[in-house]
Amino acid sequence: MSIYLDYSATTPVDERVRPAMDTVMQEAWGNPSSLHQNGRRAKAIVEEVRLKLSQRLNCPPSELTFTSGGTEANNLALVGAALANSAQGRHILISSMEHPSVAKAAEHLQMLGFEVETFNPAQPENELLSDLHAKIRSDTILLSMMYVNNETGIVFPVEMVGTLCRERNILFHCDAVQAFGKIPVSLNTIPADLLTLSAHKIYGPTGVGTLFIRKGVQVQPLLFGGGQEANRRPGTENLPGIAGFGAALDFLDESLNFFNTTKNIQFQLESQLQKALPTLEIIGRRFSRLPYISALSFPSIQNETLLIRLDMAGIAVSAGSACSSGSVQTSPVLQAMGLADEVANSVIRFSFGKYTTIEEVNEAVERIIPLVTS
Repeated sequence: MSIYLDYSATTPVDERVRPAMDTVMQEAWGNPSSLHQNGRRAKAIVEEVRLKLSQRLNCPPSELTFTSGGTEANNLALVGAALANSAQGRHILISSMEHPSVAKAAEHLQMLGFEVETFNPAQPENELLSDLHAKIRSDTILLSMMYVNNETGIVFPVEMVGTLCRERNILFHCDAVQAFGKIPVSLNTIPADLLTLSAHKIYGPTGVGTLFIRKGVQVQPLLFGGGQEANRRPGTENLPGIAGFGAALDFLDESLNFFNTTKNIQFQLESQLQKALPTLEIIGRRFSRLPYISALSFPSIQNETLLIRLDMAGIAVSAGSACSSGSVQTSPVLQAMGLADEVANSVIRFSFGKYTTIEEVNEAVERIIPLVTS
């Protein structure tokens, strides 16, 4: 039996999502920019999903831009906002535990002459607030901090940081990809100017995401072409993907209601493994964590070696972010937490979803223990 414990990399497409995509490809495949009947029908589908998503996020539909996924949305948020607001300043703050699509975008901005400074988001809130007060300058134009870390499940205080940014007239970008569908995400409570989502983390298809851009926030497009998505993201919309995104939203409450079950699943995995392997280290356990991710260090074995063994044993997991061309490298996130290389290089990420069962976790534990102790 194959056991899938890599939901943070991608979730399987819900079987109820596929019919919506099939219908579009077979019956409503027009270009949403065309003025004829086929085009108008396609455009209606795009706008219906935009409305549905806006109701989930509590924002106007006009503030949502469809992208090819979380990476493009993060790039558009950082690079687009920085370029559009460079006259006000060229200093940017990002957390030291961001997804590569944020960290690499920040590196690109450095090449363009922006000054990028990092801060540690995994510290007590009063210390984090003090740290940010010390680092914010008169020329700081943008701050980026994710909601939930994709490698550890640590939850960061986005409401507090967003409020600080609003008080200091700084744009706040929040990557909420790993939070949406697991906990409520509302723009009534998160004072974000830019917020990123991705469909394939909520049992929708890959290749489609969304960037929320609050009204009045200036973002320079990164692509050049037609005037789609209110001139923010040119290119013909991924209609089947957007339809699948919309269908996945219909079942979002199932995932939200899975929270307590996931807490039990995470507890069973961590407690059973720690009982059998006393040197096992649970990364981030002293912080607020979502139960959907367990980052576990197996000090006696390199994660690359253990990944191969687990794969051969029929267990699908990751060694961190799954957006690095399949490579296994020392995680910048774990390094930012102050972990020694030997610890960081022994971490395996287990992640759970609405199809994960206690039986699967128990079976996984039975397979894992001999792989580590042999």
